[in-house]
Amino acid sequence: MKGRVLITRARDRAHTLIERLHTAGVDAFAVPVTETRFLHQQTTPEDLDRFNWAAFTSVNAVIAFQKFLRYHKDRLPKSLHLAAIGRRTAEEVEKAFGRVDFVSPEGHGGPFARHLLQAAEPAPEAVLWPCAEATTGTFSRPLKEAGVEVAALLLYRTLARKPNALRKELQPTRPWDAIVFAAPSAVRAFVDTDEPPWDATTVAIGDTTGRALRRYGISDPVIAAEPSEDGLFHAIEQVLQARTPETKE
Repeated sequence: MKGRVLITRARDRAHTLIERLHTAGVDAFAVPVTETRFLHQQTTPEDLDRFNWAAFTSVNAVIAFQKFLRYHKDRLPKSLHLAAIGRRTAEEVEKAFGRVDFVSPEGHGGPFARHLLQAAEPAPEAVLWPCAEATTGTFSRPLKEAGVEVAALLLYRTLARKPNALRKELQPTRPWDAIVFAAPSAVRAFVDTDEPPWDATTVAIGDTTGRALRRYGISDPVIAAEPSEDGLFHAIEQVLQARTPETKE
């Protein structure tokens, strides 16, 4: 498998995928197009004992919640059950807190909420949701419609990097056969730096990110079959195999 792949996320979040691609003969580069600003010092503590579930919809939410607990010298109640969206977030929850009580197979907010309602034991009554400052109601809406209390704990902000600095960092990695996006915020930041159309094929970690690409005129992004490193690897493999005849000409 040959090709050049740009992964638009932080290097520490992309290094294992890059290693797999390098082993497969692919030139892969990680250039983060966004940065995270944590807000734990600005966030008012909640009474954690009143919640029976905490739900994590991203790795950054887990990291931010850890920072929040440490800063406020708060404890994680034993009665608080921990739910995670997808395998990668679940691994981060278990590493941070020593356990994870429910893992949704779906990497999207709405299905995660519905799985929580249908399969979690005990049933969710009050859910603490550590999340980004600018977030949608995709996860919280199904829960609220079912009568579950949801408290959004705004713990971090995702910011686009400065376009001029980002262009300089991207330049040595060109040209690309594939560009990998793991979040809608990454799509927006990249478009601000390098307007489409692009010669490369786009790969999205899931449908939400795919929809963000379509909003910017990218009509045919390749969507990973699952929102994980495996899903992204196989999606990239699909792209590079499809582009191989074109590369040989």
